[in-house]
Amino acid sequence: MDINTLSWKDNTLRVNYLSGKTLEVSPVSFFEYMYLSDIHSSNDVEFLNTFFKKRTCKIV
Repeated sequence: MDINTLSWKDNTLRVNYLSGKTLEVSPVSFFEYMYLSDIHSSNDVEFLNTFFKKRTCKIV
């Protein structure tokens, strides 16, 4: 799944995929969001898996 956009609000990262699905991850600081904003494809899944491991994730 390729990432369409990333957004951040209230310590929650929203990953919007081209398929129309949205993944919400929390807590995520603004500085973490800025670092992650350079990720544009799921080729970075290895990094994302490590990052998301200890966070609350849900598909909305």
